Amino acid sequence: MSSSTGNVLLVGSVPFDSVEEVLETCARTLGAHAFALPDGEIGDARVFLGLELADGVDEMIRRAETARKFLPDFGVAHYCGYGRETPDRVRELLTDIAAGADRLAG
Repeated sequence: MSSSTGNVLLVGSVPFDSVEEVLETCARTLGAHAFALPDGEIGDARVFLGLELADGVDEMIRRAETARKFLPDFGVAHYCGYGRETPDRVRELLTDIAAGADRLAG
């Protein structure tokens, strides 16, 4: 468990030339505001579409297929806050996300 108390969370890529530049710039600029820093992913960003999953994989796929009419290439994201779910529910959600991602890739 993290002991950080920062209120800024960066997620995804940062358009710098090196991992070192990403980490150094973010740490220097945000300082104690940073809850966590990106993992140093560099380069072009990829779109990840947040897909609700509470109503099942079939509905997730329906939403993704609708989105593909407008954006043909995207990854799948899901809401944050797994820490508020039970371990069994998280396992269920992860299994459903994997199943949906497999179907979308197929």
